[in-house]
Amino acid sequence: MTKDQIDELMRENGIVVVGEAVYALCNLVEEQSAAAEREACAKLCEEAHWSLDDRNEYAAAIRARGQHGD
Repeated sequence: MTKDQIDELMRENGIVVVGEAVYALCNLVEEQSAAAEREACAKLCEEAHWSLDDRNEYAAAIRARGQHGD
């Protein structure tokens, strides 16, 4: 999230925070959320009724997105 997006979200929800730490915290939460979403998607691929090679390939591709800053 950008600082502007964070500021807007805080304004919309009546949150007042002083200091730069809030931006780092928001970005950390966003990264963790994205990582959890990627892992959930990868697990769904592994459980799908596709060939084993396809399941493993798709799951690995999803997990790799987090390693490239995606």
